[in-house]
Amino acid sequence: GRDQVLHGNLDPVGLLMNGRPEGILSEAARCRRDAGEAFFLGAGCEIPVQTPERNVLALSEFVRMDSPATSTIRHGCGI
Repeated sequence: GRDQVLHGNLDPVGLLMNGRPEGILSEAARCRRDAGEAFFLGAGCEIPVQTPERNVLALSEFVRMDSPATSTIRHGCGI
């Protein structure tokens, strides 16, 4: 319903730990597009300690770029 918020759901090992920053940005954008406005981005579980710093920074970069204060893009809801 309208009061529901989705949290999701980046693969913590396959994407965040073993992926590349470009893939993280792409998958984060897809999650955001599919979920719509009531959404906050996160790993499907905890982020492994072995995750490269560049990948954590890519995730942080996406969140900063997509925040309401800096984003002028509004996405439709696909879910």
